[in-house]
Amino acid sequence: MPPTDALNDYSVFSNPDFDANEYANAVLAGEPYPPPPKSKSRGTTTNATIASEAAKEDISVALGKLTLGIDDVSQQLRSLVTQHHEALLSEAASVHQLEGSLQSVRQGLSELGVSLEKLRLKIRVPYQNLSAHVIRIQRLQLAADVLRRTSRFVLVARRLDFQMNELAKSTSAPPQTNGKPESNKAPSKASAALEENIIEGERERTVAKAALSIAELSEL
Repeated sequence: MPPTDALNDYSVFSNPDFDANEYANAVLAGEPYPPPPKSKSRGTTTNATIASEAAKEDISVALGKLTLGIDDVSQQLRSLVTQHHEALLSEAASVHQLEGSLQSVRQGLSELGVSLEKLRLKIRVPYQNLSAHVIRIQRLQLAADVLRRTSRFVLVARRLDFQMNELAKSTSAPPQTNGKPESNKAPSKASAALEENIIEGERERTVAKAALSIAELSEL
């Protein structure tokens, strides 16, 4: 078959709008492919009939054309591969080199993962241990503060009890002169007033100390 006729036979398949399913349906139905455009002229029916009769070819002939077309395409592919085998081999070598580069990248990522794990062991684990120790120290500090407050509370409570006893003694003690009880002889008015002022001053100081102790207990 001449090359021009072969190109005419394959022109249907080279059409950008070629649809394999529509082509097969047209061959089975005995209709032309592509279908002729519809026309409103008087010769429309006659032209359609002539085109339909011309398109009614045996299915085996159409299959034979498809087989020949496939063989021709395969031959052209072989010819292209033979002509450009050097470029294709170069591309294949480039792909192989790229695989080597990817392998290097994978190895680098693996080493990076190992380094990150080492950093985690050197930084994260000690940090977690240090955080646990800090929390433990804070709890110990709270416990020590509670113990300090308790000890101070007991000390101030004892001091307050002593001050209250002193206040009770100063209230009920008889007047004294130079640390000795006075005789049954009635003291002078000046001496009695002085003694009363001394006792009252001691009582006020004791009350003030007791008030300070109570305030300190309230703060604790």
